[in-house]
Amino acid sequence: MKKISAILIAIVMLGGLLCGYAAPAAALDNDYALWQEKTRAALTGDMSSVVSADSSNLAWGSSYALNAFCRAYQATGEEVYLEKAGGYLYEIFQLAQDNDGDGYKNWGTGEYNGGKYDEFCVHTGALLSSAGEWANLVLSSPRLLNKAEPVSGMTYSALCDYLVGEATRNMIPAFDCDWNRRLGIYMNRPGSGNYGGSTDKISLPNNQFLAMAAALIQFAKLSPERETQYLRRAKAMLDAFHCKLRYNCKGNITRWNYKDKYFLCDKSASKEDFSHGMWSARAAIMGYANGLSFSEDNIKAFARVYKGMVRGTAEEPLLTERMNGSGSQDNTLYLFIYDLSPFGDAIWSTGYKTAVFRDDVRAVDTARILAYHEAAPAPLAFGLLAPESGARCRGRTLFRWEPAVHACKYTLQISGREDFADLLVDRASILDTSAFVEGLPGGMTLYWRVAAANQGGRTFVSEPSMIVTEHRFGMLQEKWYE
Repeated sequence: MKKISAILIAIVMLGGLLCGYAAPAAALDNDYALWQEKTRAALTGDMSSVVSADSSNLAWGSSYALNAFCRAYQATGEEVYLEKAGGYLYEIFQLAQDNDGDGYKNWGTGEYNGGKYDEFCVHTGALLSSAGEWANLVLSSPRLLNKAEPVSGMTYSALCDYLVGEATRNMIPAFDCDWNRRLGIYMNRPGSGNYGGSTDKISLPNNQFLAMAAALIQFAKLSPERETQYLRRAKAMLDAFHCKLRYNCKGNITRWNYKDKYFLCDKSASKEDFSHGMWSARAAIMGYANGLSFSEDNIKAFARVYKGMVRGTAEEPLLTERMNGSGSQDNTLYLFIYDLSPFGDAIWSTGYKTAVFRDDVRAVDTARILAYHEAAPAPLAFGLLAPESGARCRGRTLFRWEPAVHACKYTLQISGREDFADLLVDRASILDTSAFVEGLPGGMTLYWRVAAANQGGRTFVSEPSMIVTEHRFGMLQEKWYE
């Protein structure tokens, strides 16, 4: 699949947005207010280039921009970022068509098959991952639900319903025929040439099916009737990838591959590169946050892998092309890799130093630098949303809270005691404003709270809320639909 290059993103996505913001390197000091200004100038300008019917542009450009809007909103609380993203999402979804006659509207491209139109799991998954992130953030901001979104004319709540309906009726099931239940991954569609022109039934590279895993986690939170199916598939893909990771004697992840052998007819594994590895790391972070796969220590190990790729000097760090330290040494930190910042201090500082000393900042990266800026103010007060106080819960439960302005990560704590002295759940470094929890003991009164924090260590802890878990005895076993 196409390598995510800095040139492509700069040309397709930015369109010269940062012209006039190429300040002298000496002026780019450690100033949080400066990055607020840069983010506002970049993302509130003309970003209409994110709207496309070409799935390649949507995956390797639009999805990053939409994620940047969400990060900017969380960092500043300014509603303009969600408004801009909502309008673009509406226009993008309006462009979806059933061009291949399979009965499902989707986006596709002819770029990889000599002009022959086809639809790609990784492209749809990447766009839906960011669309679902936006919708979940809106649902975590109750004051916006009845507000009108200017482009669609819908309320934010109705626009969320529209996006969820289109995704769950069309885009996601369009790839059901490619799902391999035994292997727990999406495959290359025979005859399609979806991966490197191959017409064989082979497994997709890790990043390609993991992009869809990230999307399924987001839409499991938005579509309760499909929650079980989506989470089971996401977990299967994450577990399959987890089994292929390489570990050293200390239990740390040392590297992973771009493509692994999952299927009998698969070709030999190939080494992962920096840009595609971002999607694998992103999916792993989401798997950890929702209790599906990977531990916090695992994600810290992902951050150490990127730290181990750093070359150059302390003032102007560069990264190797490959995850194992091989290849060219002219890459810089950007895009989703900043989401590893809560798991490894070197991630943000390396990216920040690159931006300062190379004077090289993409518009879609300014929001990420701002979100994880070490000088951010303390998080503002926020509230817990669901489950409501006193709610009766059983089985898997979705916990949702309001975004705390200036926070870049959250810790979800659940205890059987009001003073939280004995924690049943203590899940740190959640990047979203919601998370699934499964396996809570039944027949208990439990208390939950969320601590919001920024990268500088400033925190705000919510007021606690209470739930009652029902006994699991006699409950019908949950059916995992495929």
